[in-house]
Parts: sequence; structure tokens; C-alpha cells
Amino acid sequence: MIVNYYTLFHVVSELNREFSGLTVNEIYTQHRSELVVSFTETDAVIIVGCEPSNNVLYARRTFARARRNSANLFVDVNGRTIGKITIHPTDRQIQFWLNDGRELIVQLFGSKANICLLDSRGSISETFLK
Repeated sequence: MIVNYYTLFHVVSELNREFSGLTVNEIYTQHRSELVVSFTETDAVIIVGCEPSNNVLYARRTFARARRNSANLFVDVNGRTIGKITIHPTDRQIQFWLNDGRELIVQLFGSKANICLLDSRGSISETFLK
């Protein structure tokens, strides 16, 4: 995926249109450096890849979780509603605004890509990668 800011701007616009207002069912990983966000209202998922040479962010209409070798992440987010999805005005940082005041931040910064959960004060409470 091209992680040019303007490409991401349009991807985020589509993700916001499709996923804002939905409830997070679970967030998990089953492949190295890849995170999946599933929802209770739909079979569609959002997939974020933080591989250093290949940062990706996309949606899939259907996705099956592996029966083995998967791990739950950001468990506190389960059951929360996505208020809106935005992109930082000057960088490749995507913000998933939750209904409880927290944010799930996706940073697509090449080899420094990561996903962070921020509490309502803006402090990092949990991260996906180091």
C-alpha cells in the first residue's frame, strides 16, 4: 500500500464512513506485525500492518480468525464504540476516537510503525509493538 499522506487521507475518509458508530468486538493479531479490528455489527474488519518495509491500512469485507496462534490485544477497547476515524493534519497518523474519550493511534512511520492506545489524558497506556 502506498502510505502517501493524501492516499491515506482518502482511505481514512472511507474507513470513517464505513466504521464510525460501530462497536469493537475484538482486536487481535495472528500474523507478525499485523493487527485486526473486528466489529459486532458487521463481518468487515480493519487490518493494520506495521511491517517495516510494508505499512498497510485497509478493510476487508470478511475475515476469519485463526483457531490457533492468535492473541488478543487492547482488551479494554472491546465493547467500545468508534466515534470517528481521522488522520492527523500533517502526518501519517490515524486516530480512532473511542466513545469513552480514549484514542487508538495508528502510526505508519515505516520502520517505526506502531499502534498505541491513549487514555483520556493523552498518555500512552498500551502499545502493539515496542
